[in-house]
Amino acid sequence: MKLFDLHFLASSTGIPAEVLSPGIVLAASYILSIPFVFLHSPTSRGLFSILASSLLFLAVFDVFGLVQIVALSSACYTLSRWRPTSSTTPLLVIILSLSTLAAKLKFFSDITTSRFDETVPMMIAVQKMATFAWSVYDGTRPRRELSTTQQALTINTKTFPSLLDYLGFIFFYPAFILGPSFHFRTYWDFITDSGPFKLVDKSAKILPGRWPYLFKTISIGLSLSLLNIALSPYFPYEFGLDALFLEWSIFRRVGYFFIASLAQQAQFFGAWKLAEGACVLCGFGYVGRGGKKEDDEDQLKQQESQAGSHIWNRCENVRIWELEFPENPRMFMSAWNVQTALWLRTSIYLRLAPEPLPDQTPQERLHAKSNASIATHVTFLVSAFWHGFYPGYYSFFLTLSLLVSSNRITRKHLRPYFHNQESWLHKLLPIYNFLGWLATVFSISYATIAMQLRTLESGFTVWKRLYFFGHMGIAVLYIADLIISISRKKSHKEEIVVNSRNEKK
Repeated sequence: MKLFDLHFLASSTGIPAEVLSPGIVLAASYILSIPFVFLHSPTSRGLFSILASSLLFLAVFDVFGLVQIVALSSACYTLSRWRPTSSTTPLLVIILSLSTLAAKLKFFSDITTSRFDETVPMMIAVQKMATFAWSVYDGTRPRRELSTTQQALTINTKTFPSLLDYLGFIFFYPAFILGPSFHFRTYWDFITDSGPFKLVDKSAKILPGRWPYLFKTISIGLSLSLLNIALSPYFPYEFGLDALFLEWSIFRRVGYFFIASLAQQAQFFGAWKLAEGACVLCGFGYVGRGGKKEDDEDQLKQQESQAGSHIWNRCENVRIWELEFPENPRMFMSAWNVQTALWLRTSIYLRLAPEPLPDQTPQERLHAKSNASIATHVTFLVSAFWHGFYPGYYSFFLTLSLLVSSNRITRKHLRPYFHNQESWLHKLLPIYNFLGWLATVFSISYATIAMQLRTLESGFTVWKRLYFFGHMGIAVLYIADLIISISRKKSHKEEIVVNSRNEKK
């Protein structure tokens, strides 16, 4: 049951329902910021978000999907409250939430199915449930066992949030349907006007510096959305399956999918920027003066050059400059769907390969570092599972995982020569960086083909027509790494033998 018949509105306006639905959600998120600013208590703000998000959900989806999110959220909240000290509780929450999401996602379904349905807000909610569970568990651990980031995000179990506060966090209106995700501590600071959201100037009524960033964000969002509308019809991924595509040279084929990936990225960039604007408008995007966000583990958003200025990029979900000019696949993925990447990092990767702590022994640090490769593959597997069950998704994320692992090979064997100022190769560092950018953007556009076409057959057909250049490059790096490792081990053994002979003499 829906509140409105969007298909009638879509047919009347000529706008596809898949475009109209998120458009309505974004427009409503901006409008809802007007009454929200007149609410001051955490209870009223939480209730407003729950009510507004529920009505907004029912405007584009059905009531059954809303009931599922409420039931799942309540179940995960109960688990965290019931067993806050157990390390298995966050794992149970992740398993339960992802399993429920999996039941909603369509297994090997029709590739013509709309990508904007009620699973989108559930995907965002799943992230929040996981981070909440980990924050509760971390709140019961000794602080010496936690990283600086984990310490900043812990939830005190002695003042455990009420179910209303928790649902207000899950249903926070500007980010409930389209995201981005965030941590409970950040949400609680916002609705209680504490932490970075506390007004230092008592005479001021709103947080400073909002309007320039908001105007910039909306302008970028609208421009990129228009760019996607203009380019996408001329660069469909399905053309790679056409017989005409085979008549093109390999360079033209690769170039085609490079532009197609740019057009596809513009769609996500536009939606994320407009969604970020709604968070900025209500004040939630505020970070503070200069510095970095407290939940940015990798210090990716540190802005020392802006020290003293007001920063509003807390809800930034894409860093376009870093994404279009990355030096390696890791930089690309850290700038794409930023909040989801942070969720995967804090809830999956760093739980398998923890950050080094001051009190750890060298052996413990080495053990954590040795898990990095396994943690990378598991993280990508969870990401694929979270996205859905199209076989193309798994081909895509497996390829990305191999790209990240192969990038470690170049960093281990090549990068030191170019970054060593005493090496003659240091003069060629700009060329090394350019080649790294070139390899990254073309390998990413190559990998994206499988995700966009969704099926194994279609993805492999196009990859075959591109001579599997992405996978061939990965294979070459792995083989080179194996040869170098064997050669170094052999040299090391020979050195030991020579030294032992010299000692005998």
